[in-house]
Formats: sequence, C-alpha cells, structure tokens
Amino acid sequence: MNRYRWSIGFFVIAIAWLLLRIDDVPDYRHFFGLWRTSSLIIGLGLLWLAFISALSVVSRQAVFKGITVTMALGVMVAMIETISWLSPHGLWPRSALPLLGVEKLVGESHSGQTYQDLFSCWGIASDPISWEYTTDRRGFRHEQDHADPDVFFLGDSILVSILLPFEETVTGQVDEALDEAVANLALIGIGPQRQLEVLKESLRKPVGKRVVQFVFEGNDLLDSRGYLQRRNTVSDPWSRSFLFQLMLSIQRWSDPIDPVAHKQMGSINGKEYAFGWDRRSFDGLEDEIQNLQRTLEETRRFVEQGGGTYAVVFIPAKIRVIGHLCDFPKTSNLLPVEAQLNPLRGALNDWADRQKVSLLDLTDPLTQSAED
Repeated sequence: MNRYRWSIGFFVIAIAWLLLRIDDVPDYRHFFGLWRTSSLIIGLGLLWLAFISALSVVSRQAVFKGITVTMALGVMVAMIETISWLSPHGLWPRSALPLLGVEKLVGESHSGQTYQDLFSCWGIASDPISWEYTTDRRGFRHEQDHADPDVFFLGDSILVSILLPFEETVTGQVDEALDEAVANLALIGIGPQRQLEVLKESLRKPVGKRVVQFVFEGNDLLDSRGYLQRRNTVSDPWSRSFLFQLMLSIQRWSDPIDPVAHKQMGSINGKEYAFGWDRRSFDGLEDEIQNLQRTLEETRRFVEQGGGTYAVVFIPAKIRVIGHLCDFPKTSNLLPVEAQLNPLRGALNDWADRQKVSLLDLTDPLTQSAED
C-alpha cells in the first residue's frame, strides 16, 4: 500500500477538490449540474496524476507509455482544433439548412419542425411547432412576392417571426388588411444601423413609399452596440472551435435543463411564461440610446429626402406587457419587475415628440389585451 501513496494522495486530493468545488446554485449549465469548466479540468488533471503515479509502481516503461499516449492525444486534439479554427465554419456538424432569417435568401421555401425558442435553449420540453419559411425576390420572408410594394416594414426577428405562420405575423396581417402591398425588410439579429444598410440595398429610391421601422426594446440596444463594435451578434467566433462546441454538447447532455430557466420564468393562473429579455439586455447600455436615435434620424432623412414617408413602431418586451400579471419565485432574476423595464421606451417617445416623427407605441394596447 505504501508504494501507492502518491497515487492515493492525488486521488484523495482530486475527490476532495471536486466535492469542494460543487456549485450548489449555478446560474448556467455545469458539467453534470455540479462543476464549472475550470473546476472539472483541475479535478481531471489531479486524477491523471493519480493514474500516472499508479503506473510508476508498475514500471518506468508503463509511465512512459502513459505519458506518450497522453501527449499523442493532446497533439491530435490540437490538430483538430487548429483545423477547425482555420475552417470558415469549423468542423462541428451543422444543419444542412441555410441560416433562415439571418441571411437574405432569394425566392426560397423551407419547412420543418422545431420547438419554442427559449424552452429549446433551456432544455425544457415543449410541444413541437411546424414552420414554413418562404422568401420573396428581395430575399426576405414573405409568401406574396410583391413586385412594387407600397409599404416596407423594416426590423429584425420581430418581423421575421419564423415560428409563426406567415399570415399570423405582423407583416402578413397588415398585408392582408390593407389594399396596398406590404413587404418585409427584416433579418434576425440586426440592429438599426444594419437595418438602414438593408433599406438602402433594397430600396434605393423610396419615392412614394412608406417605411415603417420597428424598434424592439428587448435587444435593439445590444444589436446597436454590437454593430458599432464591429461584432457579429448572430455568429459567435467560438462556433468554429471544435473543443468549445464539444464542451457545450457535454454540458447540455449532462445538465439538460439550464438552471437559469427557473429564474427566467413566471406564471399566470398556473400557465408558465418564459422571459428572454430583462435588465441584462440594457444594463450598462443606456448611452447606446443616443446612437440608436441618431440612426433612426439618418433612416428618416434617407426616406424623406428620397420622397417617401417614415414612421416608427415601438415593440415592448414581454416583461413590460405581462410582468405585472405574473407570479415569480423568490429566486427569480425578474424581481422587482420595475427594475427590468428598459429606459428606451421613454427616451424614444421623447425623441419622437421632439423630431415630429410618427410613433406608434404598442405597450398600452398589448398590455390591455393581456389584462383582458
């Protein structure tokens, strides 16, 4: 037994380390719901030392083989990781479908089945949702390929609404209700700056056209900051890392329900609602409101100087509309509800009054509808 003292010592230290590093109140997925990545790596390193120490009792040749195999595996992993980083999209398996709603796809049609977005991200079971996604000649979602629309809706995922049948989307309903043709100019994850670029690419002469820009308080400040920092807010560069994607997959497998889910949900009469946008979507980004307003002013000038008319629609986050109706657990990230309300709404209304811009704030009608 004395010969194995180093091996036993490292093993005991490894087990003690892993026990002491258990995170009882995780805020995100951990390995097996217990350990952060750094804690698990150190624990595995100590177990490896215990293994090598045990081999030293057998023979020096056994130690040499153990270290050689470890180094060979390390070199192989390093090569895979290097190739993955050098590849445009990495080596991790991806869906054969294009990034629907993220990129312009001219005249395409796709269909499939998926699940509620937040529930799917958090690993919570939900009923399957069938979807269809059809694009027009401009590359944006629309089931009617209008050659010369009268109205253009400019925005992001709020207008794409990939999980809804097109006739239930904002654009679909307005297009059906009006005698005039309405077209989408919207992609997922783009802020006002990129929206202006999309507008200029798709509507070079706005004479006689009406452009309605939809501002969503949930993520538009984040998207604005991301654009100004030249950071792609949809495609994460870490997505090219094979090791990083493998680590995330193991975490999802070993800790299927994200611990944050229970802190981001509330209930109304027993029915659960998930909230993706809270204070963290604007905390520290209050100064970004001015950049957003300047971009809206630039968009307005482009439209009006080109002979068109411009208006803005404010889309409130879910927490603003139904937060006051929900029951939240004491550990919720969403309490107090008042602290989760983005200052963008008040600033945007003040800006519209000063600039004489037509603004439709949907907060009150949506809140009234929820209360009814």
